[in-house]
Amino acid sequence: MLETGEPAGPQWIRGPAEEPLSPELRAAVVEDLKESWYFGETEEYRRFLKAAWINEGYHQTIKDPNVSLEPQQLYRFCNKLTAFYWMPSPQVDGRPLPMTPFGCIYKEWVRYHNGRPPIEFQDFFAHLVRVYPTGPTTIQEVIIAHKSLCQEAVSLLGRIERGEAKRPNGLAWRDPRAYNLNATYHGIIIMIDQYLEPDFDPDLGELIDLDEQAQKLTVLLVRTGDDSNLCAPINFEELRTDGFCLPLARSDVSATRDDVVRVSLATAVKFVSDLHQREVDTHPPTEAVRDWEQRAQRYADETMKKADADGIDNVRQTWTAVRRVKAARKGEIFEPREPYPFSRYWK
Repeated sequence: MLETGEPAGPQWIRGPAEEPLSPELRAAVVEDLKESWYFGETEEYRRFLKAAWINEGYHQTIKDPNVSLEPQQLYRFCNKLTAFYWMPSPQVDGRPLPMTPFGCIYKEWVRYHNGRPPIEFQDFFAHLVRVYPTGPTTIQEVIIAHKSLCQEAVSLLGRIERGEAKRPNGLAWRDPRAYNLNATYHGIIIMIDQYLEPDFDPDLGELIDLDEQAQKLTVLLVRTGDDSNLCAPINFEELRTDGFCLPLARSDVSATRDDVVRVSLATAVKFVSDLHQREVDTHPPTEAVRDWEQRAQRYADETMKKADADGIDNVRQTWTAVRRVKAARKGEIFEPREPYPFSRYWK
């Protein structure tokens, strides 16, 4: 029996687990193990996404109007709902991009998926594209650059499917399902052209409220005009009638244009996520979901097999799972899964 770190508490926590587990309890423990696996995988992916946001080598940059796609960047385009174009501004030029918008996007994206976002094929809400002052500056120029990147990506995907393209290192491409350009990626983009640093004082113990920042930060939602891959055209009218739109504050487009709106970052994440969900409902991607569930089940089965051989209380994962399940049944919480904080300055 595990003896170290046992918490004080009720006998059902401190005492040994009854063996064999009842069928009902065993099924609940298996589900808890699967949830732990999902949580661990999501945490690992979250750390990867943070590195991808910070490190310029992990995201697309545009320093010239004649943009081109490097093959090794392909997977960063795929399985993303849209592209997030960070436009040049005095607040970010010559500096690493601030992390706060990423924290807001990630939190809104996870919330949209009820804590279990799809991540098996490096899915995420958006692919970061940093535009430098020497790159496109107007909305129309960004649309042209985006369409060019999409065309190159589609061409490369076609060659991969036909077995005509190799990865830059000469090896075959990975699972083709990892390379899917979402319909929404063609049809809508996000541009951030105004960024204000959060007003907080860490010396006073103040923290950045990501929910608040997601409402304060504004972005442009831009229809590219390519609805050919969508089940229905994109329409911003509901955003306008519901009062979500803000002044465009742009000199390169008319305030009455119907293909560009300014909204909060939180609104943008929900709007694009709803668009994507509409496509998923029309064409459900069942195979990837099954694979993900099978991997979680395999982890739970292997863990239970070890616990059956060594004893429930002699395997840390099952020792914890049994007590977490029992606590939940009594309306209590035992060893909750806590995500590692992205930043000590966020909440």
